[in-house]
Amino acid sequence: MLMEIVNKNYDKLNAIDVTILTYVTQHSDEVTKMGIEALAKACYTSKSTVLRLVQKLGFSGFSDFKSYLKWERTNPSARGDYQDRIDTVQWDIAQTCRTARASTDVVTIARSIKTSRTVVLYGTGEAQRYCAREMQRSFMELGVYLFYTGALEELKMLVRTLGPEDLVIFISLSGSVGSLDEVMRLIKVRGVRTASITNLTTNALAERCDYNAYAVCTSMATPGGVEHSSFASFFVVIEAIYVHYLQLAAEGSETESGGED
Repeated sequence: MLMEIVNKNYDKLNAIDVTILTYVTQHSDEVTKMGIEALAKACYTSKSTVLRLVQKLGFSGFSDFKSYLKWERTNPSARGDYQDRIDTVQWDIAQTCRTARASTDVVTIARSIKTSRTVVLYGTGEAQRYCAREMQRSFMELGVYLFYTGALEELKMLVRTLGPEDLVIFISLSGSVGSLDEVMRLIKVRGVRTASITNLTTNALAERCDYNAYAVCTSMATPGGVEHSSFASFFVVIEAIYVHYLQLAAEGSETESGGED
C-alpha cells in the first residue's frame, strides 16, 4: 500500500513532498492519467520535484509510480482494509505535526489571539463547527474567550462590528470560499485580520486570509461509496496553536516578573 511505502520513507520527506502526496491520495484516479508535468502544475511545483519525490519512495520514475497507483486501485487486497485506513490517519496526523512545527503562521495565529480585542471562530460545516467549539473550549480553560458562531448570517452581523484589532479564524476542509465571498469582502473593507485552518492544498480561502495553518486530511471511500474525511489532524492544528499560545503567555509572565525585579 502507498501509505506503507510513505511511512517507511517518512524521514526523507519535506513539506512540498507532503503537499504532493496529499494531492495524489485525494485525486489518485486522475493522477493515474496525468503526465508528470500535469501533476507538477496541479501541485504548483516542478517536474524535477515530483521526480525526486517518487524516487525517495523507491520508484524508478514517474511511470513506475503511476503503474503502482493503478495496481493499487484495481487490486482489492491492496485497498480498503482496516489497517490501511488506520495507517492513513496515522500518516495524516504525523505529517500535520511536522507541518505545524515548521509553520511560522501557527505561531502568528497564537500571537494574534493573544493581542486581538475580539477573536471570532467560524466553521464551514458540521465537523468544522465541532473543531471551532473545541478550540473555544480549550482557550476558555485559560480564561480566554473566543467568540464562536455557527451561522453565516450571524458572522456577517459580527463582522460589521469588527476592525483591525480583531481576528476571524475560518475552519474549512476544502478551503472553498463559495458562500463566504460576501463576508470576505466586508472583512477586507473593515481591515479585520483573518486566519484559515484548512486541508493542506492550494485553496481560495487560504489565499484570501492573512495567516494559514494546515491539516493533512486524506479522504477515504467507505464501503457504501461515501467519501470520509477524518478531522483528527484538524484537532492537532488547534492543539498546536493552543500550545504556542501557552508559550507566549509564559514568556509574557516572565517579562512582567523581570520588570518588577
